[in-house]
Amino acid sequence: MIMGGCDGGRDEDNDKDKGYAPSSINGSEIIFHRNGEWNFKSKTQGGTTLVQINAEVTSIAYDKSDPECVYTKTGNNTAKYTLEFWHKAYVPYYQDYSYGYNFYSLTLNFTSPVGGTYTGTRDNGTSKEERTGTFTLSQ
Repeated sequence: MIMGGCDGGRDEDNDKDKGYAPSSINGSEIIFHRNGEWNFKSKTQGGTTLVQINAEVTSIAYDKSDPECVYTKTGNNTAKYTLEFWHKAYVPYYQDYSYGYNFYSLTLNFTSPVGGTYTGTRDNGTSKEERTGTFTLSQ
């Protein structure tokens, strides 16, 4: 897990105590699942986020830039979540690292206080792909 900057949360409607969506995710870990396996997860603590991706040969490229994320509660059971980070993988043939850009823009639909479903996009800088799945939230 690599540390980087993150916004702990905003509540657009000031509905702090309404619905399942929390007004802040500070101190919580979100695990995003896709196709039955976890895809990536992040945890916000203060102004810092830890990000981990589910890949054997890829890691967060903290030497390129710190991850940045923003969580905004948009309704009683919905929130907007964005995460931007670089990843890297070592390529033995070239004896060097290959870098890749990731920007996730997701709408979270809370079906309980500890999770729900998400929809959105992942942009790698050259193309966008639709993303859907489930997520879990833990303290």
